[in-house]
Amino acid sequence: MLKCLPPVGNSIQLDGHLDPEQVLTKVLGSDPHLYASGTMALAAALIAARDCLTPR
Repeated sequence: MLKCLPPVGNSIQLDGHLDPEQVLTKVLGSDPHLYASGTMALAAALIAARDCLTPR
């Protein structure tokens, strides 16, 4: 599977008529949060994990 993915920095292209947000909404069942880079997505995931684990 990983051999099928493009190298880091290259966009994954979907068919021209598909909207990535609509596809992910159907798959995930909720509104997706799309980020401009993997680094931004990782930072958001770490912040969300920290917020879940921090006692209130």
